[in-house]
Amino acid sequence: ELAKALGSGSIKADSIEAKNVVAGLQFIADPAQATPDELRQEIAALQQQLAQAIAAGDFENAGDAEDVQSDLAAAEKELAAPEPQGSRVVRKLKAATEILTESAGTAQAAGKVGIALIKLAPVAAALYQIAVKLFGG
Repeated sequence: ELAKALGSGSIKADSIEAKNVVAGLQFIADPAQATPDELRQEIAALQQQLAQAIAAGDFENAGDAEDVQSDLAAAEKELAAPEPQGSRVVRKLKAATEILTESAGTAQAAGKVGIALIKLAPVAAALYQIAVKLFGG
């Protein structure tokens, strides 16, 4: 629909904010130049999107949803510290990424292709990669 509207000219690309179209990076323009504070902001945004996915019933397993919330909260809190422990941030983001990827795969296999959860897994994976670049793996 969006692609058709853009193609016909009824919607101009410059009138659309990317964050409203897809769940993606909102604070990091260039992942290669990301700062720890930008990463923290992205994690906070991902937590909000995750809360919406949970409220919408996107998770089959409530325990997995709680684990992802806990991991993201711990990573965000660590990044807010004066001297964050990078290895802890990387470990927490890796765990969250693995759970989101597995949950998204389960949802896709069940034919639930339109749910928000599926869009969150690649965002988490991108944040994990940025953390590895910032702090080492």
